[in-house]
Amino acid sequence: MTTTKKAAMLISALAVIAIIAVGATLAYFTDTDTKQNVFTLGKVSGTLTEDGSTDGTKREDGGRDYTSITPGKTLSKVPVITLDANSQNAYARMKIDYTGLTASQIAEFQTGITLNPGWVLGSDGYFYYNTELKPGDTATIFNTVTIPTTWGNEMAEKSFSMNLKAELIQSDNFTPTKDTAGNITSWGNVTIEAAK
Repeated sequence: MTTTKKAAMLISALAVIAIIAVGATLAYFTDTDTKQNVFTLGKVSGTLTEDGSTDGTKREDGGRDYTSITPGKTLSKVPVITLDANSQNAYARMKIDYTGLTASQIAEFQTGITLNPGWVLGSDGYFYYNTELKPGDTATIFNTVTIPTTWGNEMAEKSFSMNLKAELIQSDNFTPTKDTAGNITSWGNVTIEAAK
């Protein structure tokens, strides 16, 4: 082997050793660390009950049946929305639908309902509660209903239903529509889904 070849081999060997040494040194100057980030979303959940109602017969679904009522009769009816203890803060609204009544009869019947303070009828037909609910809070929309005194024989033995539907929406990062007096009058085009 010639001196030139030996020198080239020596230089190549030294270069490889230098690369390995630099790589090993760089390995000593690096570090890694990991952090796991867990994101758990909250939920909004609550119940609609009528446990405070004393008139009528309680049904399996929690509603009430009223029989043999007469015009002018005031009935105990206490629908209460309760925000669950493990829920996020929320706004509440109630939809009341009727079956078995004409539009004019519904209007007459609704004059016999006195809303509790804080509730406002929105232009979309929902009743909005204007106080943010915190876990465990309740909102009672009304305490009684009065059968219209204008109802006569045309209503004799007639049955109708008043169907209540409570809805909740998170209050964090949500801005409801308000009127000039500051009352909530709409939630916009929000679709409400049942909590799972």
